Amino acid sequence: MQNAKRILVIVIGFCVIPDSVYSAGTTISQAKSEKPTAFELLEKYAETQDKIYKSFVIKWEEAREQYNSHTYGIERGKRRGGAFCEMRFDGRRFYAIRSDFGNCRPNVRIFIPKDDPMYSVILWDGGFYYSFVKNSNKEQRELAEERFKTIKEREKFLKDKSGLLTITNRPERAKGGPSDFLGAIIGHCDDFHNQRLVSILRRASKISVRDEMERIGTSKCYVIDAEAKLDRYTIWIDPEHSYNIAQFEDKWERILKKSQTEVGRRIQRDVSIKNVRFKRSADIWIPVEAEVNDVTRNIGKGMLRITKRRYKRTDVLLNPDHEGLGSFATDFPTGCRVQVKGLEGINESKTYTWQDGQVVDEKGQVVFDSKSKKASRG
Repeated sequence: MQNAKRILVIVIGFCVIPDSVYSAGTTISQAKSEKPTAFELLEKYAETQDKIYKSFVIKWEEAREQYNSHTYGIERGKRRGGAFCEMRFDGRRFYAIRSDFGNCRPNVRIFIPKDDPMYSVILWDGGFYYSFVKNSNKEQRELAEERFKTIKEREKFLKDKSGLLTITNRPERAKGGPSDFLGAIIGHCDDFHNQRLVSILRRASKISVRDEMERIGTSKCYVIDAEAKLDRYTIWIDPEHSYNIAQFEDKWERILKKSQTEVGRRIQRDVSIKNVRFKRSADIWIPVEAEVNDVTRNIGKGMLRITKRRYKRTDVLLNPDHEGLGSFATDFPTGCRVQVKGLEGINESKTYTWQDGQVVDEKGQVVFDSKSKKASRG
């Protein structure tokens, strides 16, 4: 699912691409002199992204449908759901919020209502990584019934409704990682430790622009074909809408070397992004809607997963006053549980409490202060 999210936001423009997209040793198909090369088109696309996504606050809505024949770790069946999301980014720091509802859990029988969503926040302040998750009250009750046999155990479990906050200065150690938000927004493959899509295309074994332009919606688009390792990309660049991507396809097949279930199984995946809609802001076009289809097959095992997502931006604020907005404040619920990882002198096996920007132990002593960024032994 992470790769699908990464590819989606490449299309709707949540990525910042390096200034240079040229690479020696890449095979490029040449055509008529008036036709731009693949790298020239990617450079124009990069310039657009740099103008839009250097610093912003974006809100969007997500609707999704998924069918699983029998996947690993997720129950088979159909699931529907959605999310309300917000991302804040200043080129270095980021803050992301999601409120998920519907069948968004591995257990397909759990349906989370829209007015009681699963709430999650990710904050990277340039030095520390904060990840906060709070289950819906309905899900808490259903989990209590499923996990505990006695009334006493269930009541104890239900008392904890404030959520869990994880803090670390090593983002890769945080459960789930930053890939859901930061990795997607700047166009990385999985998380911000990995390379961007454009970096992959710079080293593509084959990359070319088709001789004929193709119409996507009302626009005539340049079409780039590329092969990079096991991926085969087709990308439609729209010169009428600031050289944004108007359509996208990625097809790949892999033999898994490491798997929780079986080594050597063959996976095929086709991801397409279509029906991208743009909105003009000042002198530039901004992508505001897109549809994503993701079909994954486990060859030989009969597994099939089909995911459809629709993304719609509801608010885009470019180059905002982040300090005035308090975009990256550590505003987490007082009383929520806290786990601290990777900070010297703090016991990772202990659970602490969040109190007005500070992490305190059971005696009320401060073990970490989010404002001073200082930790003490706990």
